[in-house]
Amino acid sequence: MFARLEKALWAVGTASALLLASVAPAQAAVYTGKWDPAYGPSLPGLGFQGSADFFVPDACLSGPALTSATQILDFASCSSGAMSLLTAEIEFYDLAAPATILETLVFAPPALIPDPTFSAYVKYNSITGKNEVVGMTTVFIGPETSALALAGLRSFEMVFVWNEALGKSEVYLKDSTGVASNPATANFTATVPEPGSLALVFAALGAGWAVRRRRA
Repeated sequence: MFARLEKALWAVGTASALLLASVAPAQAAVYTGKWDPAYGPSLPGLGFQGSADFFVPDACLSGPALTSATQILDFASCSSGAMSLLTAEIEFYDLAAPATILETLVFAPPALIPDPTFSAYVKYNSITGKNEVVGMTTVFIGPETSALALAGLRSFEMVFVWNEALGKSEVYLKDSTGVASNPATANFTATVPEPGSLALVFAALGAGWAVRRRRA
């Protein structure tokens, strides 16, 4: 039984990787958000920088030029639940010595089930001539536990929210005491992963999709 399921997941993952890697421009639908703020008054002296990769189907970016940021909900007709968080991590550093990374917390991969992605915000880019992702929203991601004394030996959750006034996503961390960090603006850009990494990512995405379908 296990061997049969393992083969099925492998087949789905491989097929997903090949299909998505062959659809142009598949890489253009992987977006990376990056941020780098001071944590805030609850943990003075601590900074956190990070990045997260999201997959958004090409179909969600097609259509007429979007002059203002438009929310595209996951499970919409263009997505069918395929928007996914691929990677997410934060690095803590001492504000007095920002070049030295004190600790890294990895929130993903592996793929999270159910996926925390809620929606993408899409807007037309006049430079590239395409609709592109300018922000994401999620439910809380984590928690991940820190062993760092400067971070208070706490666990942390991460969430992306949309700031309408800024027209950008912001990232918050919430610690296990319920206190939130300063908001960090997450600037999103299209990324082109290494081909091998892309195949592995989409294989995991396909396997996660298969497990979600099986559980449903």
